[in-house]
Amino acid sequence: MKIILAVALVGCGGGGFGSGGDSCEGELGDGTRLILGEGETFCDGGLRYTCDGGEVTSVADPECAGGGDSDIDTDADTDADTDGDTDTDTGRDVPPGCEREADPSECTGAPGRSDKIDVEVAGETRTYNLYVPANAVCGTPMGLLYFFHGLGGNEDNFNALEPYAEDHGLVYVQPRGSPQSWAGGNLGWVPDGFEDNVSFVQVIRSEVEREYEIDPYRVYVAGFSQGAFASAALASPDAIGDEIAGVGIFGGGEEGNTCLNSDCYEGLSCQIPFFFRTGDSDVHLEFTDALHQGLVDLGWPDAQLNYATFPGGHTIRPEDVEEMIVWLDGAYP
Repeated sequence: MKIILAVALVGCGGGGFGSGGDSCEGELGDGTRLILGEGETFCDGGLRYTCDGGEVTSVADPECAGGGDSDIDTDADTDADTDGDTDTDTGRDVPPGCEREADPSECTGAPGRSDKIDVEVAGETRTYNLYVPANAVCGTPMGLLYFFHGLGGNEDNFNALEPYAEDHGLVYVQPRGSPQSWAGGNLGWVPDGFEDNVSFVQVIRSEVEREYEIDPYRVYVAGFSQGAFASAALASPDAIGDEIAGVGIFGGGEEGNTCLNSDCYEGLSCQIPFFFRTGDSDVHLEFTDALHQGLVDLGWPDAQLNYATFPGGHTIRPEDVEEMIVWLDGAYP
């Protein structure tokens, strides 16, 4: 079924599009499902559709004889703006190359989930934890946060971050790594099996987007230690760098096996925001600094880099993760 989501133009705040306001649903004459924000209108086939008091009403309007008059994507195959007054069909004014496309969703997923899920990737069973906020509702797109554990960790290491996902409207995913031969078979992300790990991440997103509406401007990868190295590697254009909207680096950084000297990021279509938090006595601080400096040398805008250290060693502070979420959410208001 084709879906026109106009509620995305209502209540655009720091929490991402569709984060506020009431909405109502109806159908166009051809059966296309229409979701409008309260007071929002949409033109099609000589009729003007309006969301009024939770119901979609329609009246004849000659000005609507030419078809749709808003920035809503009506063909579900592109986010390109069709009437020239904003940069994308999501109502956001973003730099060229930073447009992100929302995949159609069946919107069948239940709210308030906390599940361990197995999927098949390259002939192997892979596992991830899925947390869905209790207030998840069809018609209000959520963000998607991947958080990658460190070497020797697992998908349960950062369950304590779930309240932040709840508070900020994020589907929260913790994947389990793959064995690393150089580290005695401990679970990690790079370099062993990195291509399969990229596929794993893509399969997860496909599964999540099938069940839930996801805001493509709030898809973030982040991690601690080896999970931070993985996040940096995933941000390359050879991985999923052109499919995400932000990166969080905690106690890790430049991953020389996949992107030596950060040069690969020059191939990204968009200078996506990077958030860095590493202890000032962390053994991995040099890699954090190398990644940050590499992006600076490539001409990354200051506004797209959030770098700071804190007193301490190889650890992560939960409050820094929430700061990252808030900051990344503000990158494409």
